[in-house]
Amino acid sequence: KANGGEFQESPQTKRLMCWSFPPVLILQLKRFKDSHRKLDSLVRFPLRGLDLSQFQAESAKNWTSEHSASVRDTTYDCYAVVNHTGSL
Repeated sequence: KANGGEFQESPQTKRLMCWSFPPVLILQLKRFKDSHRKLDSLVRFPLRGLDLSQFQAESAKNWTSEHSASVRDTTYDCYAVVNHTGSL
């Protein structure tokens, strides 16, 4: 309590970085608001060439460049889509 008992808010950011990526990536989008109402907004992403390299930790990029046998591509192509329709 540096300000005589007053607390000061500061902007925060949360970031998830990955060390490595799997050969097959499965994404599940939770499309609900308040866990009861289904969202109907459109989700756009590329069917080919989804590049996740921006989410790879910088230290992992440096390590994989030195150990080229361990380098795994961070680009994915869409193989299938399951679209559930209906309500809860």
